[in-house]
Amino acid sequence: MADLDEDRRALAERFRLAHAVENSLTAQQARLFVRSIQNGWGVQALAWTQRQSIELFSDARRLLHAASIFEDTDGHDSDAAASCYRRAGELLEWLSRSRDEVTREIPSEILAAGAYQLAGLPAMATGILRRSKVGGAGGIIGAFLSCDLDSVLGRSAVFWQENAELTGREGSARLLNAAEESAEGSLPSTAEPDKEPDLDEDDFPREAPFSPIAWYVVVETVRTLGLLAEGLRRGEQDRTGIALEKLKALAEIATRWANDETWVMLRLVFAAAERFVRNSLYRRAAALVAETPAAGERLRRFAREQFGRGRGVLWASQIKGLERLTTGSAFALCTPTGSGKTMVANLALVKELLLKPTEPGAPGRLALYLVPSRALAGEVEAKLRAGCI
Repeated sequence: MADLDEDRRALAERFRLAHAVENSLTAQQARLFVRSIQNGWGVQALAWTQRQSIELFSDARRLLHAASIFEDTDGHDSDAAASCYRRAGELLEWLSRSRDEVTREIPSEILAAGAYQLAGLPAMATGILRRSKVGGAGGIIGAFLSCDLDSVLGRSAVFWQENAELTGREGSARLLNAAEESAEGSLPSTAEPDKEPDLDEDDFPREAPFSPIAWYVVVETVRTLGLLAEGLRRGEQDRTGIALEKLKALAEIATRWANDETWVMLRLVFAAAERFVRNSLYRRAAALVAETPAAGERLRRFAREQFGRGRGVLWASQIKGLERLTTGSAFALCTPTGSGKTMVANLALVKELLLKPTEPGAPGRLALYLVPSRALAGEVEAKLRAGCI
């Protein structure tokens, strides 16, 4: 098994070095990037064919598969995986900006957002989705990939109102039966990353309805994301565990029976869901109350407030800061603007003022928070009061 992992990683590394080196683009990638800018400016774009768009979409799909290999062999924080996710996100975003019809059922900007999220670039994921006008099930999936859990629940409520016939315990049975009937007597469409379909321009019509199996997968994904979003917001591990198992099963269905884009979507959603659960503030901050279980309710209120503000899933810099907070030693956190330093500072205040046990008769604790303006200090205080007091 070790030899097989080494071989898989070697193949993934070879592909990464050819297609996802930082600050370097292949000739085709550079042409696509320029074309996406030209389309945005409304000027005549470079000569281009649908075949080239399909080839670059296939490259993005292979990069996502390579990223999953790096995560299997190197761990969840693999730099090689992050570089593959980022380049896949860039390719998918440029295809979207160029208005190339490389997908039939899942908008390419949603796939781009998922890749950016897994690359550790949540702001880019949110930015591309804000520019898009995707509604319905696509909007729900996009909201989840940008970690906007309140939007997931709100959009899901609208979706079920518009598709009331799909609610209830047997809501998707008709869809599944239709999917099985449509697949009967035919081979399943391959979504395996090591097999390339023979595609022509006519294989990508501008408008195509959901196939029965893809619609079933999408509906069940929406159903599962609602459960997962609520479980994450409330820190309910039972709910999130059930939702992850369902997403994993849907991904396995898509691998055998759905088309490439549906497989890619499920792969991104499942990987993002695992990351959100793993980096949830409830889970990551639990170490702060390991010695004072009675303070756990205060921490839960703070975490719930942060999820309400869309900040309940921690970024890489915040996780590093939280790890240092649990050691009790002083440290300096130097990261770019907008990378999550305020959350770490707030957690430090919560830990020292509200979570640490106090000795009877000991003086109350004080915290000094230095900010460039009184308004910012007031904002921080208001957030802490709303979440913990």
